[in-house]
Amino acid sequence: EKVEDGYYVKSTNAVFGEKAQYLEYYGGYFTCYGMGNDTSIYTFQFYKVESGEDAPVEPEEPDENTAEYTETVANGDKVIIFNRANGKAVGVEGYTYTNKSGKSKDELVAVDGTVDGTVLTYGEGTAIFEVSIDADGHYTFVSQDGKYFYLDGTNVRLVNEAGNYTLFDFEKVEDGYYVKSTNAVFGEKAQYLEYYGGYFTCYGMGNDTSIYTFQFYKVESGKEIPDGDYVIWAPAYKKALSAQKTGYNNYYNAGVDVTLSGEKLTGYGETEIWTVTNNEDGTITIANGGKKLSMATSNSSMTMDAVNDKWEVIALGNELYNVKNVGRGNFMEWYAEKGNWSTYGSSSAATDGQFQLMFTPAEEIEDTSVLPAEGDKVVIYNLSAKGVLAEESDTKSINGVLAEIVEGKAVPETARLLSLFPKTANTSVSITKLMAISAPTAPATTLSIPWKLLTMQNGSLLPVKKADITLKAKPQNITANTASSLNIMLTAIKLTACIT
Repeated sequence: EKVEDGYYVKSTNAVFGEKAQYLEYYGGYFTCYGMGNDTSIYTFQFYKVESGEDAPVEPEEPDENTAEYTETVANGDKVIIFNRANGKAVGVEGYTYTNKSGKSKDELVAVDGTVDGTVLTYGEGTAIFEVSIDADGHYTFVSQDGKYFYLDGTNVRLVNEAGNYTLFDFEKVEDGYYVKSTNAVFGEKAQYLEYYGGYFTCYGMGNDTSIYTFQFYKVESGKEIPDGDYVIWAPAYKKALSAQKTGYNNYYNAGVDVTLSGEKLTGYGETEIWTVTNNEDGTITIANGGKKLSMATSNSSMTMDAVNDKWEVIALGNELYNVKNVGRGNFMEWYAEKGNWSTYGSSSAATDGQFQLMFTPAEEIEDTSVLPAEGDKVVIYNLSAKGVLAEESDTKSINGVLAEIVEGKAVPETARLLSLFPKTANTSVSITKLMAISAPTAPATTLSIPWKLLTMQNGSLLPVKKADITLKAKPQNITANTASSLNIMLTAIKLTACIT
């Protein structure tokens, strides 16, 4: 209700003793009443906090200073190295200790942390290391600002470059791990990470093993292969996994030749680019064209969008991986003997180049293809058939001719056959596949055979309307035991009629 200096705020429906009820300020509180003589305590004003839509409510920030205990450390994990016995984590701040004789050594300052169950709450300045594991099983720790954890038998510090003293091994004990330098030795003793007097240093293992026992708390799980687009290939054979099919009944994935020059991989196209997505359970999915690479409940071939569509990536070192189908247990492989991609439950997958695969980030493919224009003369090639469309057969279907892709051009087998017969030289050939000659009937001196084929014209394959091949019989005795194919001399190739 508007009044001179503001508004009375009346409940729409509340009544007490037949009186309407108003908002009232009284004795330090807001209450209600049926309007008294002092109207000032019933008069209210409104002040706008923000115009337009309601101010957004900021979400609560998650607690960023917690990490979860992990029994094992995987490649790519981001972890904190913690000494639970003393409640101390390795920190990023350096410290130089100097003894009475003037000798000094570098150490790292310890940071307080508290553990509740499996959760570590860590303080500011705690080092968070990304873990990498090499082919020999040695561990490397890299801090958030890209520095390497270093232990040389005297000094413990963070350094700018990897080296002999940035490699570590773990020794499992009851309550965690001893963290040993792979290469550091002092007085013929292996050197271990140690917590001592508020700092992290190193020593050759003392009687109090609690100061050498460490636990790892994971801040973030590593991903062997981050989400993205990749070419999956077997570097030992330079073959990339293609979404196109080949082999028996087109069951198997084809392989495409690729070349690595420096860090650039070439030779692949859209059908060889696979999208990797990490799943919450630590597996990945691999997709092309929106369809997931998978395996059915039987057979060794791979297919799309079948029931077993999750894969496990196993690091082998040197950027090589085994890729294992979770549902079937088979490893992805380039089956060199068969010339196609397949899977197999191999016990030697870690050492066999057919199973050692790389994931190379794919670059965007520029579409340089041009569709044929009206009037262009082309051959039609099929990857699975490995051939080109040829001529109409007697059954009113279309025959195919085997062809090979050479420098981006489809070269049919007939065209390659022509290159074997130079016009200027006599060449001995077998014509078993060209015509049947049954012994003991001797052929005529000259045979004229009509033969439909393709020929090269200015780098393009064009059909020839008619071709006459003049063949001259090689002198020989024809007997009942003579083989049904005769060796003859090709003396000339005569092409007649116009190119169509």
